[in-house]
Amino acid sequence: MQSIKSRATSFWGCGNYHCGKHQISFYFKLMLPAFAELAVSALFGIVDSIMLGHTTDSAVNIAAAGFTLSPLNLLFAPMNAYCYGISAVVAQCIGAGDKKGAQRSTICGIRMAFGYGLVMSVLAVLCARPLFVLLGANDEIREAAIVYFRYFSAGFLFNAVNAAINSALRGVGITKIPMYYNIGSGLLNVFLNYCLIFGNLGMPEMGVAGAALATTLARFAGMVAAVLSLLFIKTPLKTKLFVSDAVDKGVSIRIFKIGIVSMIEQMLMQLGAVVTAKIISILPTRDYASFQIANSVESFLWSTGGAFNATSMTLSGQCTGQGQIRKRGAYARLGWICAMCFAFVASLCLIFLGKPISAVFTADLGLTAPSAEMLKYTAVSVFAIYTHLTLAGMLRGMGNARSPLIASLTSLWIFRVMLSFLLIRVLGNGIFAICLCLVCDQCVRAIIMFYLYHRSVIKHKKSAQ
Repeated sequence: MQSIKSRATSFWGCGNYHCGKHQISFYFKLMLPAFAELAVSALFGIVDSIMLGHTTDSAVNIAAAGFTLSPLNLLFAPMNAYCYGISAVVAQCIGAGDKKGAQRSTICGIRMAFGYGLVMSVLAVLCARPLFVLLGANDEIREAAIVYFRYFSAGFLFNAVNAAINSALRGVGITKIPMYYNIGSGLLNVFLNYCLIFGNLGMPEMGVAGAALATTLARFAGMVAAVLSLLFIKTPLKTKLFVSDAVDKGVSIRIFKIGIVSMIEQMLMQLGAVVTAKIISILPTRDYASFQIANSVESFLWSTGGAFNATSMTLSGQCTGQGQIRKRGAYARLGWICAMCFAFVASLCLIFLGKPISAVFTADLGLTAPSAEMLKYTAVSVFAIYTHLTLAGMLRGMGNARSPLIASLTSLWIFRVMLSFLLIRVLGNGIFAICLCLVCDQCVRAIIMFYLYHRSVIKHKKSAQ
């Protein structure tokens, strides 16, 4: 028993350090608001699918909106990666007591986000049609997908600035403020969905276009609230956004060192998702719609797992800045245990409540039954998803963004892309084959992350000596 305990402490790199009541309380003080925000925001996000599932052409609308997810995520992947760099650098500055450095990092991040978001919004709107022709969207869903994509991508600018401010605040350890304004933005999204999809309260009935437009308008409101909170709420980051001497090249390089590797990871991951969508696009529309319902639930799990990722990155960055290596290992162990507890609850819900969950998205029984079966595969994946996100956050907080890249690309391109091509295109299997590929991808990724995390712990221990 003692041997197992010593191996566990050696694996996490915490030695004899154990999280006391203060550390546990501080962890949950950061994690729970972030979890609540991301969970509610994700639920608001899938309201599009739920409401579209109650329109006239529900299967077509759900499939069209779902088909746009991979290219949308691909286009926003570099910004997500850059936000990892913002959060990690701000956390390290706060841990080292460098308040000015944290402010400079925030301003640099916001300006970069503004530029990237503006360029991507314009390009996405202009290139929507050739993109979906290239991706092989079938004739039944192509036009609806193009319309949804154009309205949705017009809000990239708003989402990018919001994401940069969120990341900076979380790097400080402030998670309640983003929770408030993002939940408010989500509530506005639901209200606008109700108005614009179905034409209620005197609004035009826009269907699938209304769902995307509602999201874009809500994101604009969220961006305004985020900027105002940064300018007027008293936090360590409160500063002027438009001062000319605020950008520091050294800060930009620090952010890019973490962000560029994460950007490559995110880009190749989303490219893999796009290729996978292309592979399964030959399947019937109704099968694809069923898969998109299950995929929406998995996306929700990824979003909520982001709370463990963000909390781990913040604490890892602050402990690294303070030079408290064992404390960082103790937080990693605490974070993983909490993540597994949440994953266990989520898994039980997916196994026993699969049909009611699927029925929320659509009243079509022909879609809910297969979706419920697919959710059982997701019930296995959730443990691996939360493990990956927790350990990836710890590694990025250390400044090691390469290990998550290696784990993600190895598992995704072998077990998701290549295996799905073999099972579906070569052997002619149906939609459940892709579910098996996703489980293999997530589980192998988690195993690789365990190995790479332990190797990183050993490396840091040797360098400290």
